[in-house]
Amino acid sequence: MAHPCLTCGACCATWPVQFARSEVTQALRAYVVAAPTPRHRVLKGTEGDAPRCVALGGAIGERSRCAIYAHRPSPCVDVQASWEHGERDPTCDEAREHHGLARLRPSDW
Repeated sequence: MAHPCLTCGACCATWPVQFARSEVTQALRAYVVAAPTPRHRVLKGTEGDAPRCVALGGAIGERSRCAIYAHRPSPCVDVQASWEHGERDPTCDEAREHHGLARLRPSDW
């Protein structure tokens, strides 16, 4: 069974992704912009009213891929697919619902 995130991508297109400037690595540099505070940065594409990270490829709810997955910042790491580790993640659920996708269930694993 394919990982449910590979047919989702909703979390990458729901909220601004702001993180500490100290998290910016060489691999992330092309994907970040300045944030409202000098100590923070934001993933490109998530800073506006219709957030969608520029590192997200594919279509929400069909097929998705993160170009910076191995180097993604902490807010991205913190979101876990619901039930992947035996419990639901409200952030995952909210992002999926925002895009009209059903919440993940334990049976999806």
